[in-house]
Amino acid sequence: MTGYLVYSIYCYIASLISWRIEKLFEKQNDEQKKKIFFILKHAFRVTGTVLLLAHLLS
Repeated sequence: MTGYLVYSIYCYIASLISWRIEKLFEKQNDEQKKKIFFILKHAFRVTGTVLLLAHLLS
């Protein structure tokens, strides 16, 4: 049960790290890498939310 919560926190931390890396590539005008980290940021955020909901509903 608490595994969902732990992985949810990991996903939110990964989302924050992806956001910071995305901002670095934005300053370097590297659009391809910026898009990759944009997608990763949202994937981690959605996964974290799903895991948090699974924790709350179990």
